[in-house]
Amino acid sequence: MLEWMRMRSYELTLLLSPQFQEEEVRSRMEKILSAIQEAGGILEKQAVLGRKKTPGRKGAEKEGILAILSFLLGEGNIQGIQDMLGKEGGVRRFLLLSKAPRKERPAPSFASRDSIPAEPEEHKPVDAESIDKRLEEIFKE
Repeated sequence: MLEWMRMRSYELTLLLSPQFQEEEVRSRMEKILSAIQEAGGILEKQAVLGRKKTPGRKGAEKEGILAILSFLLGEGNIQGIQDMLGKEGGVRRFLLLSKAPRKERPAPSFASRDSIPAEPEEHKPVDAESIDKRLEEIFKE
């Protein structure tokens, strides 16, 4: 089985220090990306969404720089990435989610002419007397 087929899909949301300038954000992201790639990961998508306000306690920073990474990585290698993020200076918070694999849906198929049922037979109207007679027969048994 190919190695990439055994990989899981992850999404990493980062909240970086608001004091970072654009170049510092870029260098931190490159460092995180290189750690993912060294662990055998494959980057799918990367986005730096800029400064965002965050809810927090008194005295805490009220904003941070939000970034999102989507990548594939083997399950055994993810702990190293989490450890690195915990030690990385400037990463205020991070959330690492394992995305469920997509279920492949079967392609739609069209019915063949042979599989379409024929027209239903017409039913003759039934009168109440024949129904009563049939019910009497059933209850006598």
